Amino acid sequence: MRVLVLSNFYPPAEIGGEELSAQAIVDGFRERGHRVRVLTSTHRRDSGGDDVHRVLKLEMPSVPFVAGLRAFFLRNWIIRRDSALVEKHVADFDPDVVLICAMWNLPREVPATAERLVGERVVYRFGSHWPTLPSQHDEYFRSPARWAPVGWIKRLLGAAVASRRRRHTPLTLARAICISESVRQVLAEHGVAPESTWIVSNGVDADAFDLRGGWAGRRSQEPLRLIYVGRLADGKGVETAIDALAVLVAAGADVTLTLAGEGPLRGSLEESSTRLAPGLVRFLGWQPFTELPACLAEHHVLLVPSTWPEPFGRVVLEGMAAGLVVVGSGAGGMGVALQEGLTGRIFTPGDPADLARVIGEIASDPTLGPDLVAGAMRVIRQQFSLAHMLDRYEGILRSATSVEADERSTQERPPVSASRPLVPGHRT
Repeated sequence: MRVLVLSNFYPPAEIGGEELSAQAIVDGFRERGHRVRVLTSTHRRDSGGDDVHRVLKLEMPSVPFVAGLRAFFLRNWIIRRDSALVEKHVADFDPDVVLICAMWNLPREVPATAERLVGERVVYRFGSHWPTLPSQHDEYFRSPARWAPVGWIKRLLGAAVASRRRRHTPLTLARAICISESVRQVLAEHGVAPESTWIVSNGVDADAFDLRGGWAGRRSQEPLRLIYVGRLADGKGVETAIDALAVLVAAGADVTLTLAGEGPLRGSLEESSTRLAPGLVRFLGWQPFTELPACLAEHHVLLVPSTWPEPFGRVVLEGMAAGLVVVGSGAGGMGVALQEGLTGRIFTPGDPADLARVIGEIASDPTLGPDLVAGAMRVIRQQFSLAHMLDRYEGILRSATSVEADERSTQERPPVSASRPLVPGHRT
């Protein structure tokens, strides 16, 4: 197959697990003999790749005010340019199928152009809830400013943005893959209901993470080393992890916490960690994916304390594959892989005392950790392997290539918009 992949970001310019999963699909398809081209944004344009074209313009490339002004005056040009680039690559590459990944912060006209050109040979991969989110262009001018002069200009331009604000370009959404039932439900609640939907969970290459570290490498006399991997942002529950550490230390536990990630909350988290003894909380900053297996292997317990509904929580699989005991809130689609007492432990979201209780039970029971690690590895190899995920994607994309371009064009079917709820078709 010839597969054109559209994505807002792509490694090494990833934001999180969604882009890493897209790369795993691309690399896996290439290893299976398919031709794959990636069309993504200019974010970190200097990063190269095999047939990866970093040419699309984001609606809001960054937060600074200058970028906002640029987006305000050039928005229509950005839309026309991105649409023309999609047309160019479709004509040049002549794909059998188009796989659309995350589109957050790209104009809705990007996927709409793909639909117009190849019809029902478009398959969406929903690893997030991006169709339910507002335009980042509009959102910027609605958000408050840090400084008063900037606020005045934003309010003035914001009135113009509001007056010309357009509804989201409607999308046909004939075929879609959701990474969890939780994602499908959130989309359906917002009226985003593809005609045909498959649930395909994320998968990982367990062998790439198996460095024989994690719980297997723990010595009885050393501190219990906890780690959090992800953005330091609202909804991720990192404050809960630090508060739980404080509870454990007050109870006399020998435990440390590593935070591997960056984000807007880093400053406040560093400040809150000062009430603990030096060295108990370590801030590593953002870690490239290539270094993640070794980083995880140095720890014993992975914390996933999210308070918002995670679409899936790919890091759960990564922690399991690395041999760590995974403790998470179970929010959203996280519970697909994180099963209480079988592959890890679940605590009450936002409750540091409950998180501390669960960690204490793991630390005090010599058999619990090894049992959870063994159960997690067994489930990963049986249900969440990379090969299994690729098999499902390959089958779904092949089925899309069999659709005749003129079978039922997008012009013959009323488009689906986020404001019109439909009953979702659901195939598992």
